[in-house]
Amino acid sequence: MKKIALTLVTGLILFLFSACTPSVGFIGPSLTVPIELDTTPDEAAQPAAQPATTQQATLPATQATQPAPAPTEASSASASNASQQPIDASQAQVSAGSAGNIDTSIKVLPGNAFPFEDGFENFSAGQVVAIAAPQNYGILRADGKDDVTFAKIEQTFDAKDQPSKALQLNNTEGFPAYPTMGFVTVGGAEAQNYSATFDFKTDKGGYDDVVVIKINIGNGGSSYYEVQIKATAGAVTLDKVFGEQRVQVLNRDGLGFNYADNIYHQAEVISQGGTVRVLVDANLLVDYNDGDANYQKGGLGFGYTGYSLDGSRLFIDNLRISNL
Repeated sequence: MKKIALTLVTGLILFLFSACTPSVGFIGPSLTVPIELDTTPDEAAQPAAQPATTQQATLPATQATQPAPAPTEASSASASNASQQPIDASQAQVSAGSAGNIDTSIKVLPGNAFPFEDGFENFSAGQVVAIAAPQNYGILRADGKDDVTFAKIEQTFDAKDQPSKALQLNNTEGFPAYPTMGFVTVGGAEAQNYSATFDFKTDKGGYDDVVVIKINIGNGGSSYYEVQIKATAGAVTLDKVFGEQRVQVLNRDGLGFNYADNIYHQAEVISQGGTVRVLVDANLLVDYNDGDANYQKGGLGFGYTGYSLDGSRLFIDNLRISNL
């Protein structure tokens, strides 16, 4: 019995000791809980606050690039009209360049369609037409120069002696062997069957001053008919030109008219079905047909040369071109 009682007492003591002493397995988790489960970050680890502008800089692209509103019919018409008007004089001078180089937008033929008309009233005095309105006027230099300032707008009187503006062409480097000069051009390489009328006059006209008209300009300016009308001799010639080669197909003299009188005369140029006609004041000066299909279409060019080097000028006004 003593042995049994001793065993029971010993077991009780061990049981009580065991109940009062925590085990190793329990202690471990209780120590690691604060490390694994405490998710509250320290203030020092907080990221810096985003600047106020960040949201604007990262707006969706659809908000940052809203399409422009569609133009109204009125605004479209205004833009179209503006493209047909010459730029102002200050822009023209800047475009011309200090060395007088041709602006890159200027072509031998501007490519504008017929019908076409211009009284030159929409320009400012002094403007160079091929720079101010390259959509309507081009430049063809027969002498290889790049100067465009020979063709500009000047205030003068019209055919009714009223103050007006006109296209002024001047040349001081002509000589009898061949008129070295520049031409103002209108139209495109595909133009054909048209009639062009214009008023013209000269001032300081010398005996050998010549109005020159290039008809049916094609091949980038290398082929055309060229009409030369002398101011006082009443002589008219027509050359057929291809590159640097030319052949004279018409020569008329003693026609008896004189336009070196500082008053306006009217010229008419007709190109139709291979026939070329030129009239001045309703007098037929040129009537020619050679049937060459390569010379039946193209633009027009106007020029002037003074063999006497007297500084005379040609004025062109009221240009009208109609389809036939």
